[in-house]
Amino acid sequence: MTPIELRIGAGTDLKVGQVALVVAAGFALIRSGAHPVWISAALITLIGVHLGTLWWAWRHAANGILRLHENGSATFDTAAGRLHAEQSSGGWTSHWVCVVPVVEVGSGQVVRCVVCRSLNQPDSYRRLLVWLRLGGVPTGGDMQHSK
Repeated sequence: MTPIELRIGAGTDLKVGQVALVVAAGFALIRSGAHPVWISAALITLIGVHLGTLWWAWRHAANGILRLHENGSATFDTAAGRLHAEQSSGGWTSHWVCVVPVVEVGSGQVVRCVVCRSLNQPDSYRRLLVWLRLGGVPTGGDMQHSK
């Protein structure tokens, strides 16, 4: 059985959505009618939090190729090399983005991989949705669904 192969990392739609949310919040602050000093402080805080979040995500995000195997193992290829892991339950799914938790073999560290629909082939993303909606670590039949 072929593993589910997925690109992990933030896709363009996720990045655009985050920027759109920050811009909408900025406009809401400007139109709030509060004292200009408070508006300025809130805008500076908003921009600082946005930039801090981008920096944190850039430093801590897992980017690369994730392969989910039928036997419950997983591998992901990153710039640092190939890491071996075990699939874990607790992932969540939406139409546009999923979070897939895996546990690194050896260290036991949980890595939550962000999988964006826009970065992946439709068939692979659908297989992932089926896997996550069925509750996590696949059994033999779960990996075979491709519709």
